[in-house]
Formats: sequence, C-alpha cells, structure tokens
Amino acid sequence: MEFSPDIIYNNYQNNRYSLSKTVELLLILIENSYHPKIRLKSLKIIVSIAPKSDKTYMALEYCVISDEFDQIRAKAVESLIRFFRHKAINVILWTIRNEASFLVLKSIRKQLNKIDAPILLNEFKDRMERISSKLKLRSRDLGVILDVSETIESVNIWNENQETFLFIPPTTIMLVKDKSIRGLSLSLVKKLPQSISQLPQVELLDLSYNYLKKLPHYLTNLKSLKYLNLASNELKSFPLIFKSWNIKNHLELNLSNNHIMNIPDWIENLSYLRKLDLSNNLIETIPKNLFKLSHLEVLDISNNKISYIPEKLYESETILKVII
Repeated sequence: MEFSPDIIYNNYQNNRYSLSKTVELLLILIENSYHPKIRLKSLKIIVSIAPKSDKTYMALEYCVISDEFDQIRAKAVESLIRFFRHKAINVILWTIRNEASFLVLKSIRKQLNKIDAPILLNEFKDRMERISSKLKLRSRDLGVILDVSETIESVNIWNENQETFLFIPPTTIMLVKDKSIRGLSLSLVKKLPQSISQLPQVELLDLSYNYLKKLPHYLTNLKSLKYLNLASNELKSFPLIFKSWNIKNHLELNLSNNHIMNIPDWIENLSYLRKLDLSNNLIETIPKNLFKLSHLEVLDISNNKISYIPEKLYESETILKVII
C-alpha cells in the first residue's frame, strides 16, 4: 500500500490512525523518501499535530543535520527554535555557525526576532559579522544579500581600487564602497525585497527589466539616490511614491518603456529631477507644471502619443536638451 503525507494525515483526521502511528509513518517518510516535497510535507504535519513531542524533536534534529534540501532545514530549525530552543540549543548553535544556506539563516533570523534568546542572538550576530567581513560589507547592509542570493558561495567578488563588485547570478550586481552598498542592479523580479529599504547610502539603483506594476513605499527610505532606472517594467502611471519621496541629490530618473499615459501635475514638486526619460510610453500631453522643474536639464519624451509641443518647452532656461 502506498503512503503519502496527505493520506496519512487524512487517516489521522478520520480517527483511523492514532497520533503515535501517524507520527511513526511520517517519520518513515522523512527518513526514507527521495522526494523533498514529501519530506517537507511530512515534517510540517508532524510539527502541526505534535509540536512538542520527543519524536518531533528527533525528526527536527535529524532534518537540520542531515537533510540536503534547504527548505526542509529551514523549517526544521525554525521549529526547533520555536518549540525546543532550550533542549536543542547545541544543535541550533551548530546550525548558526555552519549553515551555508541563506534561506536557513533567514529563517533563524525571523525566529530570533520573536523571542528573547540572547545566547542565540549573539551567536547569530557573530555569524553575520563573519559573512559581512568576507564580503567587505557592513552587517547592516547584509539583509539584501540574504534576500537575493542562496549561499555565500554564490556571491562572486571582484575588487578594483577602493570599490568592490558583488555579482550574484543570474541578474544581481552590487557596488560596494567604504563597506556600504552604493549601487544595486536587480532584474527579473515581480516583487522587490523589503531589505532594499535598509540601504540608506545607495546612490545608483537599477530596477529595469522587472515586472513591477507599482513601487513599494519603503523605497522612499532611499534618500541618497542619484540615478534610478525603472525602464522596461509594467508601470501604467507615474509612480505615486515620488510625491512623498524627499531625495537629497539631483536625480536622473528613467521611466522609459513602460505604459505611462500621463505626466501628473504634481511633478512640479520633484525639484530634484535633473534628467527625466519618459520615452516609449503612452503619454499624450505635456503639462505646464513640467516647466517649473528648476533643475531639469534633460528631458526625453520621444516615441509617445504627443501631438502638441508647447513653445515653453523650447523657451525653458533650465532644460538644455529635449528629445522628442
């Protein structure tokens, strides 16, 4: 007779299996199945029906130490911290010191943020410091590394003069200077990692060729930007977050190759704009407020649906170059 986690759990719910038998059968799957999804599902069920039993502890410990699938190790160590952190402190410490998977380390970080466990927290901070040191990076900037890469071995390091470039295949590049991430290029994502908001010193942010339909508000934490590339996304309007985004520097903003249909009147408040690229959109009119941008030097509105060009555009004293 074939067994699967769902069949076993269904028999348990219908009182055909006792709790003890259910756990025993799920343990057999965890220890013997070649399929990671089956092992993970079995582990989740055991934790849900018998979170504090000795057999659950044995299963979690086995998975943390022995399973090659990082999602399983992440779930196991998360559950150990949640239900057995005193009993399993040596196993958890070993995992913090030796685990290569950033997914597992993020799972540990998430649980440690919920509990009071100074020994584990201090050990975790030490591990983050060691990883940061290897990448020549401040630990406060490490969050985005954990979010976009799988292991420290997947981060390729290239040094040139005082700058360090971190390449994370296939689509992420970071520029590190003075131990801070100053530049970030991230492509082919549907959702931006919130850890980007923890990079206050970033000056160059390239988010082109993603699937972004809107921008998360936490990007407004990045007040040191000088260049922001949002080309080739799925934006249908001028991102509203610019209305409350207090950027300190003059900014080059690229919104080309989106689906933007109009330029909002409140654009006059974006006095920090130095270069604005709105080419290859669906814009039909140019608002008068655009001419109130006192620092705008370059404007690209080519390949839109604009039928009328206001004379003020050519009379502007600040706009040095217009591409129509």
